[in-house]
Amino acid sequence: MYIVMPCGVCRPCKEGRVNICLTRKTMAYHFDGAYAQYTKIPAVAVAAGNLLKVESDTPSPHMALSEPLGCAIHAHDRLSIGLKDTVAVFGAGPIGIMHAVLARLQGAQRVFMLAPPGKRLEGAGAFDIDGAIAITPEGDHKEEIMQLTGGEGCDAVIVACNSGQAQIDAVEIAARAGRIELFGGLPKSNPTAQINTNLLHYKEITLTGSFSEKLSDFQAAVALIQSGRFPADRLVTHMLPLDRITEAFDLMDAGESLKPCVDPWT
Repeated sequence: MYIVMPCGVCRPCKEGRVNICLTRKTMAYHFDGAYAQYTKIPAVAVAAGNLLKVESDTPSPHMALSEPLGCAIHAHDRLSIGLKDTVAVFGAGPIGIMHAVLARLQGAQRVFMLAPPGKRLEGAGAFDIDGAIAITPEGDHKEEIMQLTGGEGCDAVIVACNSGQAQIDAVEIAARAGRIELFGGLPKSNPTAQINTNLLHYKEITLTGSFSEKLSDFQAAVALIQSGRFPADRLVTHMLPLDRITEAFDLMDAGESLKPCVDPWT
């Protein structure tokens, strides 16, 4: 299900940007989500065509990745990644993996992932990337990525984590005329990062953000997962019954899982 229910009459909606509708409503925020055996779908969502039928035998846990994958696809529409590009992704969680996979599917020449040392960064090497680089407080990761790119930096940098420092680093490792996508929002308690705007100016860097997804992005995600070209089976790392839902969150917090799936029927 596409979870966004836009008003359809505000300026963003009229411009086709329903994901940033001024009064949008969503499942799991304004309406109860899916941590239950049955979910009540608002009539407005049904009328808008938000329910998509799965036309394959793709497992439900894999199809459940459609919503976050659609958000990543929406972000990539703004990056125009192609065959000549070197891409860096900050964050080795499930969203970071999605961005790396999409970059490769779009033809990126090289894809690097940067994240703190740990099991998630170690596991990132199992996907189709060219290197998993450990972030250090001393900034060695920036020197490493610059060396790997011959001092040029990366054509596209995606910050898929909630780190202000990663946003600062992204500007520093971006190539001239590079594109930066701030995908992960920062904590509301500290929503700012001191970016060197001179680098934006002198390197002519494009800095943008993305939020949520459009219905077309969700549809693209559904189609991609059903095609088998997206490694959904490797992102869903655990299956747990509903009465162990807190364990699922604990696994994510500990970095022991990419995407645990909660099955309300077991």
